[in-house]
Amino acid sequence: MSTNNEWGEIYRQASEGVEEWRRQHAKATFLEIATAVDEQLSQVRARMLEDVAMKSEAAQAGIDAQCPKCGHRVRTEGRHKRRLLTEHDERIEFARSYARCPDCGERFFPPR
Repeated sequence: MSTNNEWGEIYRQASEGVEEWRRQHAKATFLEIATAVDEQLSQVRARMLEDVAMKSEAAQAGIDAQCPKCGHRVRTEGRHKRRLLTEHDERIEFARSYARCPDCGERFFPPR
């Protein structure tokens, strides 16, 4: 998981990217500027999402989870990779534990 300093570095790089883009597009409209800023910040957002999702799963590791559907204890099914795309097409990849309720079959990611 990244630290706030690493997030800060990614943000600094995004800021520099925006500044460079602006130098190359001096006559850009406000909408074009907003789009460029969103594209650069999407990288920061993706890293934060990935890191926070992993932190969330780590905090839940080893808990005795119950199925919210039927109340039975769930079983872990091991770790699986999950890949997502953000709304700005930034790839997020992380591995988390899945769990399944042996009674009703409900599946969780991560186990609750």
